[in-house]
Amino acid sequence: MNSEDIYNCIKTRRSIRKFDESRKVEWEKVCTILDAARYAPNAGNLQCWKFVVVRDKDARKNLATAAFRQYWMTDAPVFIVVCAVLKRLRDHYGERGVGLYAIQ
Repeated sequence: MNSEDIYNCIKTRRSIRKFDESRKVEWEKVCTILDAARYAPNAGNLQCWKFVVVRDKDARKNLATAAFRQYWMTDAPVFIVVCAVLKRLRDHYGERGVGLYAIQ
């Protein structure tokens, strides 16, 4: 991949709000996404995260409610929830780490 490929990926990216519930996401694709996520930059390379894959419709609906009632997302066939492991951040950086490195 060269810089032009990266530029085109960024330029043509979309923020999807409508999903076709009948389209399923193959487990292999989910695993590829999770594997790529492991390489994301992170504070001190501590990798203070857990990934939770959610396919259950009721669980997705509950998560949409918790996400400020963003019900448009319930039609997505898969959620990948990223959870911060605060203890690991706190152990390494103290309270400052929780406030600075786990805010998204």
